[in-house]
Amino acid sequence: MLSRIWNSANMGRNVSLEWQTTYIHCSLCSNSNRPIKLIMDLRSTYTYGLAILFILCPGLAEMRDLSVGNTYTYAGDGRYVWTVFLKETPAILSEIRCVEYTLHPTFPNPVRRVCKSERGFPLSASGWGEFTLFLKIEWQDNHVTRQSYKLDLHSKIEKATLRKQVTSIRTGNVSKYLGDGRWSWTVFIVAEQAALDKIRCVVYTLHPTFPQPVQQVCERGETPNQAFALSATGWGTFDVGVKILFRDGRATFLNHTLKFGKE
Repeated sequence: MLSRIWNSANMGRNVSLEWQTTYIHCSLCSNSNRPIKLIMDLRSTYTYGLAILFILCPGLAEMRDLSVGNTYTYAGDGRYVWTVFLKETPAILSEIRCVEYTLHPTFPNPVRRVCKSERGFPLSASGWGEFTLFLKIEWQDNHVTRQSYKLDLHSKIEKATLRKQVTSIRTGNVSKYLGDGRWSWTVFIVAEQAALDKIRCVVYTLHPTFPQPVQQVCERGETPNQAFALSATGWGTFDVGVKILFRDGRATFLNHTLKFGKE
């Protein structure tokens, strides 16, 4: 069993014995079913032990995590339809009997087993956000390996574009003096059209002395350079919390300090 190989290689750091003889079965790198006799110096380092194993049996694919990938399609309203699968050669896939995927616990039936090797034991589902899946890989020779995979619902290009758009989003405000120490003011979002198109709503958190300190604005409005605007009146300046909700389900937080006296 490969788990025994791993444990034997790791054992050298923790025991006082000098040598150990172990037998391993290497079905991927040998045409013979005979086990390979391996004498290991338990005083050697963990890395050295693994190096010996790969020299003797370079086809030990199970010693590493298998390559996993996923595709996705945006379904609207923050939801994605996605498929996760193993990205391995047909030779390696033929050595696998089934793959058991454990999804986020909010999914109905979060533990799902796939035994069809076509296209890499694919599993399809839909949801709102990214999370870590746990894979239990059952091999044809009855041993099991486990690994994890972070579901990717935003490619690197999309992530870079989103980061650029987020950094280009700013807040602003205009104000007007009403007399008797009171001001009328409007806080808003300033961004390019492409960035504004990705915003679903903006949640403003005002000073706790306001009757409704948390207010959500989902209308972009028609005033140029004043998108998702919120207006109110008051006596003094304070910091406004700004939570921007994107259409793909993501959110980012900004802070705006009200400034009075400037249009």
